[in-house]
Amino acid sequence: MASRHFVRLAALAVMVCSLAILVGCGNLQEGEKGTAAPKATTTTVEIFDFRLRPQTLEVSEGTRVTWVNKDPVDHTVTADNGSFDKLLKSGDTYSYTFKKAGTVRYKDRLNAQPGLRGKVVVE
Repeated sequence: MASRHFVRLAALAVMVCSLAILVGCGNLQEGEKGTAAPKATTTTVEIFDFRLRPQTLEVSEGTRVTWVNKDPVDHTVTADNGSFDKLLKSGDTYSYTFKKAGTVRYKDRLNAQPGLRGKVVVE
């Protein structure tokens, strides 16, 4: 009698666990795994034709942004809050890691063109 009770209890436990797994997977789309994909930790801004591409970035904390000067003239990436200021000659790159949430606006202090003002929004 006790072994039949144990078998029924074990079967019930298996059904409850199976149901819990199915419910947990119910919100997934086909091909998705059960964990969220990590956000990109690196991204690039190109300086070309006197424009930043893209001008606005939305990144997560810890993202490393690299600026690449593809123009034939010098540019800077200069944060309005003073957190970075780098001269980029033609072909140069500069990277900065954004560690805190907030918005950092920056510009090219050598060339005061609207296309050379940007911002990084850190979530």
